[in-house]
Amino acid sequence: MSWLLTVAVLVPVTVVVMTVFMVLWREQSSPYEARIAMASGASLGVWALVATVLSYRGFFRPRTPVNFPPIGINLVVVLLILAGSLIGRARCVAY
Repeated sequence: MSWLLTVAVLVPVTVVVMTVFMVLWREQSSPYEARIAMASGASLGVWALVATVLSYRGFFRPRTPVNFPPIGINLVVVLLILAGSLIGRARCVAY
C-alpha cells in the first residue's frame, strides 16, 4: 500500500470523526448530551483505530467469493454507532 493511499484514507476519516464530535459537543445543552457527544466521539475514534489496524493486516480481503465480505461487517458496525449517536441525541431534544 502506498503512503499516498494511506494519507488519502486516514485524513478524511480523522476529519469526519473529529467533526462529528465537535458538532455534537458544540450543540450540547445538558450533561446528558455532553455524555452522548463524548461517547459518540470515543466510539467513532475506537472504530477508526480498529478498522485501520484490521485493514493494514489484510482482514478486509474476502476469503471466498461466496461469504459476506468483512468490509460489510465493518460498515454495519459504523452505521450502528452513528445511528446510536443520533438516536441518543434525539431522545434529549425537547419538542
